[in-house]
Amino acid sequence: MSVAVFIFGESGRMGQEVKSIVNDTKGLEFVGGYSAQNPDLNPQKKPDVVIDFSLPETRTQLVDFVKAQGCSLVSGTTGFKEDDFMALKELGQQTSVFWAANMSFGVYLMSQLTEILAKYQAFYEFHVEETHHVHKKDKPSGTAIIIENSAKKSTDQLKPTISHREGEVFGIHRFIASSKNENLEIKHEAHNRSLFAQGAVDVAQWVVNQSPGFYGMDDFFKKFQGKS
Repeated sequence: MSVAVFIFGESGRMGQEVKSIVNDTKGLEFVGGYSAQNPDLNPQKKPDVVIDFSLPETRTQLVDFVKAQGCSLVSGTTGFKEDDFMALKELGQQTSVFWAANMSFGVYLMSQLTEILAKYQAFYEFHVEETHHVHKKDKPSGTAIIIENSAKKSTDQLKPTISHREGEVFGIHRFIASSKNENLEIKHEAHNRSLFAQGAVDVAQWVVNQSPGFYGMDDFFKKFQGKS
C-alpha cells in the first residue's frame, strides 16, 4: 500500500524537488500540493503525510490542514518563531510531527562532530561560517544555527557566525577551530537540493509509522544506532 504525500510549498524549489522524488519512488503517491500559486487545499485523496517546505507565514494553514486530515507532518521550513514551534508541538499531541532545519543526514553528523570538537576550548577559538545562494532570506541560516547550538553544548566561547550570500550556492557550512599555530575545520557542502528533498522523503516514510509526538533528527537516527 502506498504512502500518500501532500506537499506544502509545492511550487517552490524544494517543493518541486520533493514532488519529483515522490513521483519516482515506489510506494509513494503524490496526492496534491499547496502554494501561493495553487492555494488548493483539496487533496486527490486523504494524505498519510504532509511534507512542508513553505514559509512561516503559512503555519496556521499548515497546522489546520494536518489536523483536518489527521495525517503526519514533516517540516523543513526555517524562520519559525517560538509560537510556531509551540503550535507544532501542540500538534504533536495528536499526530506524529517531525521538524528539522536541515534534512541532510551529513549535516546531522557534522553537528555531532562539532559538539565534540568544541570541548577543546582550552586550545582553540571557534566560529561558524556559512554560504548560501542569494535567494536565501534568513541569516544566519537554520543550518548554521544547528551547528551553533551543537557547539554551545560544549563551549561558551563561540564567536559570531559569518554569513555569505553568493550566486546559486546550495549550502556550505564550516565549523572552524583556530589557534595561533593551526586551523581545524569540519565542513559540509551540499551539491544539490535533492539532498534535502531526499532526506525529507526518507523521514516521511519513517514518521508515518510513529506514535503522536514531536520528533527531530536525533529520534530518526536512533534506528541506525540500534536504539529503536
